[in-house]
Order: sequence, then C-alpha cells, then structure tokens
Amino acid sequence: MDAHVLRRQGWTISAIARHLGWDRKTIRAYLNGEARRFRQFRGHLSYLKLNDAAAALNRVLDQARTERMPLTAALERLLEIEVEATEARKLAARHRVACLPEP
Repeated sequence: MDAHVLRRQGWTISAIARHLGWDRKTIRAYLNGEARRFRQFRGHLSYLKLNDAAAALNRVLDQARTERMPLTAALERLLEIEVEATEARKLAARHRVACLPEP
C-alpha cells in the first residue's frame, strides 16, 4: 500500500514507517517531496490559465493512483478536461454575442 494512501487514512508517519519497513525520515521526505511537486505543478497550471485542469488535479491524480494509471495518461486526462472547458467557454461566449440586441 502507498504511503500517501495510508497518510490520507490518518496513519501517523511512525506507523507508516513501521508498516512499510522504512525509516520515518524517508517517509516524511517522500510525502513532503511529492506534496511540493504537486503544489508546484498546480501553480504552473494556474499561471498558464489552465484553471479547470488545476481544479481537477487532485481528483485525476487520486484516480491515477487507484487505477495505477501512467502519469502520461493522467496528464492527457487533465488536457482533455481543459480542452472541454475551453470549448464550453467559447460556445457560451458565442451564444452571448448572438443574443445581443441589434443597434
């Protein structure tokens, strides 16, 4: 079982280390390292104005972990989410413009 899953279930770092047979410092570094990369990636998505992908990041990564999905497949899913949201925004904008009264 993954250390992240155990941590989300409320296990302490010491309990996770005992269960997996790792050192506490190793577990802490592993958990913190991935969290830092996650925050960094989410920040990059927001900076690039990929807000829908940034909002879905938690859900997609959790799904990737549970389904043992490759990271590239998870990134493709994030891209699909952003493309769908962009198309929906474009369609809504065209609809607003089409509904404007004529001068």
